[in-house]
Amino acid sequence: MSDHPARRPSTPAPRPLSPALASLVNELTSARRDGGPDSDALLLTARWSTALRDRLDGTLAATGSVGRGEATPASDLDVVRLAPGPTPGFTALLAEGITGDAEGVSPTTSALPADRAAWTAAVADWSARPCDDRGVVKTGLLADAADPVGDICRTAATTVPGTPMVPEMLRDALSHTPPRSRGLFRADAIALKEDLLTPVVKIARWASLASGSAARGTVTRLNDAADAGLLDRTEAMTLSASYRAGLALSLDLALGTGPTRVFERRGRVMFSAMTQERSRLLRDAAEGLRGIQRTLQYRLSTSSFTEF
Repeated sequence: MSDHPARRPSTPAPRPLSPALASLVNELTSARRDGGPDSDALLLTARWSTALRDRLDGTLAATGSVGRGEATPASDLDVVRLAPGPTPGFTALLAEGITGDAEGVSPTTSALPADRAAWTAAVADWSARPCDDRGVVKTGLLADAADPVGDICRTAATTVPGTPMVPEMLRDALSHTPPRSRGLFRADAIALKEDLLTPVVKIARWASLASGSAARGTVTRLNDAADAGLLDRTEAMTLSASYRAGLALSLDLALGTGPTRVFERRGRVMFSAMTQERSRLLRDAAEGLRGIQRTLQYRLSTSSFTEF
C-alpha cells in the first residue's frame, strides 16, 4: 500500500514494458528532457497515471499514486474492487510489465471491501473506530480511489469530517519525520519515499478529508486545506514545494533523466550525488516538512484538530 517505491538492493528487476507503454515512457522522457512547459513532473505523472487508469476494468479503481495521478513508471499499481467481475484489463497491465502492489492492494485481496456499498459501510465504521481494522490505511485507499464510473472518494470526504478519524489520520501523518538536512548533525542521504513523499501525501490527505474535500491530487488537497483554514497559505505552499521537489526527483530517477549512481547501500538518495541546486531544493523540502510537522504536532497536542 505504497505511494512511490523505494529502491532496494533486493528488489527484482522489473519486467520489460510492452511496446505501447514503452513508447509512452519515451514520450515522457523526451518531454522531461526538453524542459518546456510540458516537462512539469505533475503533468507527466498525471499522463502516466491516466494511461494506466484508462486501461483498467470498470469494476476496479486505481488508488495510491496512480489513483491520485502522481505515479511514475517505477510506481506500483494499487487497485481496489468496486464491483464483482473479471479483470482482464488489470491482468493485461501486469502482463505488460506494470508491477502490482506487493502489500495486497489488488482485486483478489479479501482484506478490503468488494463493492461500492461495502466501501460506504466500511468507511463509516473506520471513521468511528480508526484504530480497528487498519482503518486509517483503508480510508486513505478509498480517498485516493479514482472511480471510473462515479466518484467513490467523495464517500470518505462526506464521512470523515467530525469523527475520530481526523486526529488519528494526523497522528499517522506525523509518525515519521525526515532526518535533519541542515546544521551540524545533518544527514547525508534521504529515503525519498518514506522520508519526504509519503509524509506530505498523508498530511494533504488528512487536511482534505478533515475539511470535506474530495480532491485526490496532493497539491490540490493542500490548496483546499488552506481554503478551509486547516493549513495557512504559507504552510500549504511549503508542503507543495516539498512534494514537487521530491516528485520531480522520483520521476527523473524512473525515467533516467536525473542523476545516476545516486543511491547509497541502504537505498537512500545521497545529497552529494546531485547537483548543488537539486541538493539544495531537496534539503529545503525536508526542512520545510520537518518544520510544519512540528507545528502540526503542537496543534494536535492542544486538541486544535479534534473538534471537527
